[in-house]
Amino acid sequence: MSEESDRLDGLILNCQVLRAVRLIMELFECGLREAIGLFDARYHELRETRPDDFIVSPDEYGHGVYT
Repeated sequence: MSEESDRLDGLILNCQVLRAVRLIMELFECGLREAIGLFDARYHELRETRPDDFIVSPDEYGHGVYT
C-alpha cells in the first residue's frame, strides 16, 4: 500500500471527512462529486475490512459534515 493510501485511510478512520475528500481530489485530480463517490466506496470497504479501527460508530460518523 502506498503512503498516500495509508494517509487517506488514516483520515477516513479518524473521521476527518473533509480532509479525506480534499486529499482524494488532489490525488485523483477530480471534482467534488467524484471525490465524494470515491470516499464513499473506500469508507464502506474500510468498514467491512477494518471495523475496529474506526474511532466512532457508523451512526456517529460524519455528523456535522454537509455536502
